[in-house]
Amino acid sequence: MPRKSYLLDLASERQDFVANQLDSQHNLAFLTGERRQVYIQSVVDPIEIFDGISTLNYQDLLTASLENRYDLKVLQGQQEIEQRNLSLQQANRRPDLTIRGIYERNAGYVPHYFGVGVNANLPVLNRNQGNIRVAKVRIREADAYTRSFELLLEEEVINALNKVN
Repeated sequence: MPRKSYLLDLASERQDFVANQLDSQHNLAFLTGERRQVYIQSVVDPIEIFDGISTLNYQDLLTASLENRYDLKVLQGQQEIEQRNLSLQQANRRPDLTIRGIYERNAGYVPHYFGVGVNANLPVLNRNQGNIRVAKVRIREADAYTRSFELLLEEEVINALNKVN
């Protein structure tokens, strides 16, 4: 009786394998632009595969993964955004001085009126310290996210290299 269940399990696994293989063939035919049902067989020399595996270097793989991962680039872009936000907040702590000129030909009681206006925003007490602190915290947060993702990426590279070996 147990033999029958093993045979059924093997038949089920074989059926799943064949279905996955047919789906992969269909996807490959679609990607290569084949209109008719074609069976594409890969031709790979096993010796070349093992030679390629033996030349894998951890540092090269890590460098390539750090350069080519889009999600890491997003985190690095977020770091740059936070740096620019800090420089904006630091620029906002300086006084904002506005000078404007006014000319009115016949609008008031004085004809040909010339005037000068000066507006000064003086951040004497606060000097935007709260927003600067928030920007610095967000920079540290973005750095921590990036570092933790880089560590996760290193672990993924090590894990993949161990699986290959």
